[in-house]
Amino acid sequence: MKYVMLVLCSVFILSCQHAPEAPVITEKKPAESEQAVHALTRELMAKCGINEQVQNVPEKTMAEVRECFKRNETILGKMSDQVLTDINAIIDRSFNPDTIRSILAEYIESQMTPDDMRSVLAWLDSPLGLKLTAIEKAASTPESYRAMVEAVPTLKQTPDYDERLKLVHEIDASVKATALIVDRMINMQIITLTALGSAFPSMSLPPEQTMRENFDKNKKEISDTIGREIALSILFTYKDVSKSELKEYIRFMKTDYGTRYHNVIQEGSNKAYTFCGKKFSEAVVKRIKNKEPDEDTTKIAPTSPIHPQQR
Repeated sequence: MKYVMLVLCSVFILSCQHAPEAPVITEKKPAESEQAVHALTRELMAKCGINEQVQNVPEKTMAEVRECFKRNETILGKMSDQVLTDINAIIDRSFNPDTIRSILAEYIESQMTPDDMRSVLAWLDSPLGLKLTAIEKAASTPESYRAMVEAVPTLKQTPDYDERLKLVHEIDASVKATALIVDRMINMQIITLTALGSAFPSMSLPPEQTMRENFDKNKKEISDTIGREIALSILFTYKDVSKSELKEYIRFMKTDYGTRYHNVIQEGSNKAYTFCGKKFSEAVVKRIKNKEPDEDTTKIAPTSPIHPQQR
């Protein structure tokens, strides 16, 4: 994602307390080329299924935005079909999957060493890794979400429900799924509300800092609600995975490289969605005010030591 992290081994110089001896120096491990690191990153993103999940982001975002406008219709007034069509086009440009993948790839490269990536790839290539990746890819579609909603009553009736739920909570804690998704949701809502406040001053929305403080006051309640939804989602996703396989998956998550891998994917995704969300908000404000969106919303985020969203 951000910039390439090269692997350098430390040089240890050992000396005697008495007469000095020739220093013992471990041989440096050669740094890997940028091309080699880029290739590892591309392989990791392809095998873990994140590329397919990112591809569905524009469609999911369109549904969320339509729901947001519907909830605020009394304040905003009914949007014309043309405005909604234009907003959908803005979503396509702002949440371009290539942009998200570009930011995510930079972040992976800045936070994971090549050895980390190789260790994760070895897991992904294992029989269980291949099985779980295929399951996770299938679960990332809108159709799968609808099937999960319908299956919730059945999930709670399985004989080993309590035991599997305990494992699910352990998975959630290991990858910090609830915490990261809550942060992403709050950031996106603040971005959207700030954009609406700019487009419609009559709404008299509070400043961003006040909105963030209000969200923080209700963060526990929000986390509890989202945590329950995530638990059901994990239960549904891995319903055909045995408890012993789930325990093996948890062992992988708790390794140093497994923990780093899951955290980096989640944090990198948050950075990408925040960057795209800001581009979307800026473009929507201009469209609502009958201005053309900037052409640069179609461009890929530039590779830089500082992420665009942090500038």
